[in-house]
Amino acid sequence: MKNIINQGFSLIEITTVIFIFLLIISVFFSRFLEFSADYANVSKDLISIKKTLEIAREKSLIKEGYTSWGVYFENSTSAYYLFAGPSYASSTQVFANYLSTNNKFLIPANNSYIEIIFKPFTGYATNARITISSLNEKIKGDIIINVVGTINTNIYK
Repeated sequence: MKNIINQGFSLIEITTVIFIFLLIISVFFSRFLEFSADYANVSKDLISIKKTLEIAREKSLIKEGYTSWGVYFENSTSAYYLFAGPSYASSTQVFANYLSTNNKFLIPANNSYIEIIFKPFTGYATNARITISSLNEKIKGDIIINVVGTINTNIYK
């Protein structure tokens, strides 16, 4: 008689394949969650910065307090300040906001600052760009202000 050889996979082979498959899925899923969290944090801070800039522009347009309004961005503290006055140095600070602990400024660069001032009645400003990123710099976001005071945001990898 002929020997009949069992054809098929053993339990060890099936278990090994399932384990490898689950390992690949878990690595992919953890990276996806990390990406999603970074994206959400950067997006949240972009929205907050844009709202602060819009407040400054609106207050300048109606000339609230009979002065200019602006936002001062400081890299060393990860803070941005809404202020009333012709410059941050000679102004009244209205409030301060901070980036979330998972984000940082790329522009302004380390130990520097950017001051965006909106002119009364027109809301005009100088061209400016603020860039933030997640700490691992996988997700970045830009806030771009043009001369007529339009504020645009962009988020990217």
